[in-house]
Amino acid sequence: MRSDRQPCATGDPTADKYFAADGARLRYRDAGRGPAVMMIHGWTLDLEMWQPQVPALHDAFRVVRLDRRGFGLSTGRPAVRQDIADIGALCAYLDIRRIALVGMSQGARAAFPRGAIKESASCALIPAAQAEFGRLEFQGAVFPGFA
Repeated sequence: MRSDRQPCATGDPTADKYFAADGARLRYRDAGRGPAVMMIHGWTLDLEMWQPQVPALHDAFRVVRLDRRGFGLSTGRPAVRQDIADIGALCAYLDIRRIALVGMSQGARAAFPRGAIKESASCALIPAAQAEFGRLEFQGAVFPGFA
């Protein structure tokens, strides 16, 4: 693991952390130990929406929440295609190689192609809202940091 990467924190599940990705400063939270689960919020929301689920999960799972670009305390312009790359960038930054993705609304749109394109890296995909994913717009999307 590179020294600039942040290890999984078992402490305060409300501690904000940041990383830089393609010109944006993105907020995330990382708590717990075990198999990794990333929770991705929907339109107009932020990672706070997942906080009520964290106490039930962080004893058995590594729970990662991400503020998508332009939401919460993250900078940048919102774009689903960029969200896809940001998910991969955060996984690479945290040295996460297998992950279950939980996406709500627009967050599910970002998580869906991640699971479809790199099945070896995603061990589960849980859309938390029904959405039309528009598979064609994601053809050719890539996730940096995954082999």
